[in-house]
Amino acid sequence: MGKQIHLSIVAQQGALHTLHHLGIPFGTLSNFALYISWAYVHLSKIISEIRLGVKYIGIIYFIQNFLTA
Repeated sequence: MGKQIHLSIVAQQGALHTLHHLGIPFGTLSNFALYISWAYVHLSKIISEIRLGVKYIGIIYFIQNFLTA
């Protein structure tokens, strides 16, 4: 739960920074909230895909070591 909250804070800061960097004025709060949620969803998807990839690499590595031993 703590990681989720931390992630959303990171996503919000990232979104803010990106908007500031691009010079996009976020007059409407709803657009800004939409942007944050979009960034958060994509960030969490990427992180879960990386975790899945690491898990698969670990399994493949273990099987290779087991077969060559």
